[in-house]
Amino acid sequence: MGMATPGQLVRTMATVLGIPEPTVIQYDRHLAEAGLRRIRGRGTSAAAVSAEDAANLLIAILGSPVVGASIRTAAETSRVYGSLVAYGRWKDVSRFADYGLTTLSRIPKSHMFKDALVALIEGASRGESPYITERNDVLMELDYLFGVDVQTPNMHAEIIFGSSPNETRRYVRLVYNSLEHDIKKKSRREQDLNQERHVSFRTIRTLGTLIAIPRNQA
Repeated sequence: MGMATPGQLVRTMATVLGIPEPTVIQYDRHLAEAGLRRIRGRGTSAAAVSAEDAANLLIAILGSPVVGASIRTAAETSRVYGSLVAYGRWKDVSRFADYGLTTLSRIPKSHMFKDALVALIEGASRGESPYITERNDVLMELDYLFGVDVQTPNMHAEIIFGSSPNETRRYVRLVYNSLEHDIKKKSRREQDLNQERHVSFRTIRTLGTLIAIPRNQA
């Protein structure tokens, strides 16, 4: 596990998100310089990337602001959004085990957003996918019902699997906010421009598959 190179991670991320590869290269470079992606040599001696490296890069891209020098602040964005804490009653990871995401279900309730993404990517590297059990024990893999959502600039993220909050039997949700959540409520109400970025489990599976296979096959 974890045999893919940084270059392979960049190309895979660019392809699955539909972002120009040169843009992802710049994000990756800033993260590496900030110590958020391991570095060692070039070519065959390049460091093998981990689930944490992939999570840091994904968070940096998802949490980029609407305007401004977003790439230059990639490291800070990755740190800040990655450290958002599981909030209130929406932090029970255990129920995700019922839907095939066992690795995520085993992390502590008190965790950060990056912890959850790392667990999801590591789980995907072992073949985990979200599913719902239908009648007659038929398993249905449903990538489109899974979502990782990041909202900026209001410092909020969610991980969701399910069709509707009203169907609680088939709806699980993790919510992440900054520790200053309550203090910042008022200032967020005064902001009239917000953005939300979303990825499905297809991105998580793609990253998990990448770190699971030998680099010469990636």
